[in-house]
Amino acid sequence: MKQAVLFQYLDGNFKELIESILRNYTGVDGGHGRYHIETVIENSIYGLNKEELQDGLTNEQVILTAAMHDIGLVPKVNKVVLNSTNTPDLLRKDHHVRGAEILRRLVLDSDKCKDLHIKHRYLTEVIPIGKLDILCHGIAHHRASVDQTTWLDKFIRCCDGLDNHKIKLARAWLYNKTHYQMSNEQIITQIKTHLTEKYLNDNAYCSKLPQEWAMVQFNNEKILLADFLQKLNPDKQSVEKLLDYIWFTLSEMIYRNNQVNDKMSSRNILQNIK
Repeated sequence: MKQAVLFQYLDGNFKELIESILRNYTGVDGGHGRYHIETVIENSIYGLNKEELQDGLTNEQVILTAAMHDIGLVPKVNKVVLNSTNTPDLLRKDHHVRGAEILRRLVLDSDKCKDLHIKHRYLTEVIPIGKLDILCHGIAHHRASVDQTTWLDKFIRCCDGLDNHKIKLARAWLYNKTHYQMSNEQIITQIKTHLTEKYLNDNAYCSKLPQEWAMVQFNNEKILLADFLQKLNPDKQSVEKLLDYIWFTLSEMIYRNNQVNDKMSSRNILQNIK
């Protein structure tokens, strides 16, 4: 789903609210930037056509939770809302907990919303105080390594985990390339190890999703991922094979993450990612 198509599903004040949240993700690392957040929102819209809402939630509250689920990874937001200046690696470890606290403080403090160019009135129209706890719980429990207990926890976990296999590969490549000083061949080894341990081993911590509507696509993508990973070795040929395979996805990911003004600028960034 392209960005223009995504926003056809949103309207009025809510559309403006989601766009203002997305702008805060611009420039965040490739694995968790705006591209990923838009994908999770797209998955939530798809899932809402498959699942019955529970706990008195609205479509807008669920989509907003999807938009906010990784906000704890954004250094600028952490600084403004939590007065935290931790490095991205440290933020990643507890970003789910930070994200929940960020949403809570934004709802309760209009000044912090203003600093992030988020309209507090629009936010509180979607989230009455009586629903704040369950939305924060959904953010705090979206990670595969954390138990999901509520319907919203499980739904956001599904939306977050439903990337297709090319997106999984592209996110892993971009994350390693931008965070670590490794050769391309070392990154291949890291990607194979990480994605196998996360999705494919018998004891993988993300071997399934907690709701049935997401499992058919998830299992199909796992098969495609396993098949492709088997073909990779830590050599130049595998680097070229991987980049050829994910090039379109990687290009779109970088373009949308950074909101680059033109495709030529995006290509220049891509050349530095190789």
